[in-house]
Amino acid sequence: MHHCNSPLLTTAALGLLLAGCSVSYSVQDSIEIPGNQATDQKLQLAQEIAAAVWTSGLPMRLHERFPALTEESLQGLGVRWNVMKSVALNGGSGSDVHVAIQCTFSYRDDLSSVAKQIVQACKEEVQGAIAKRLATPKA
Repeated sequence: MHHCNSPLLTTAALGLLLAGCSVSYSVQDSIEIPGNQATDQKLQLAQEIAAAVWTSGLPMRLHERFPALTEESLQGLGVRWNVMKSVALNGGSGSDVHVAIQCTFSYRDDLSSVAKQIVQACKEEVQGAIAKRLATPKA
């Protein structure tokens, strides 16, 4: 069996492999669900708010605000919820559980100038939805 270890051939193959790759980036920001409710209640609230923000037309509103967004680039937009548990590293027994809604945007280099603004706009919508949902009716 004969092996060809030509540096030129190896370099050409690597170039072809890298030519098919594209680099993507991601920006994200979280908004914690405030209040003293149990974690399960906060999680349910986060799920409902994230779904409501998304289905109320968030991608369309962001496209109107940021015309450079295409249908393809909008597929990098996401609204999700997370449960985060922090535990003391010093061996303490205490831990905190936080529920948050996260806005994410994965993009290619051509949208780097507006990526943070897109996530900020998403975050503002989520904050508004949280405030509206948690507002107590005034008598």
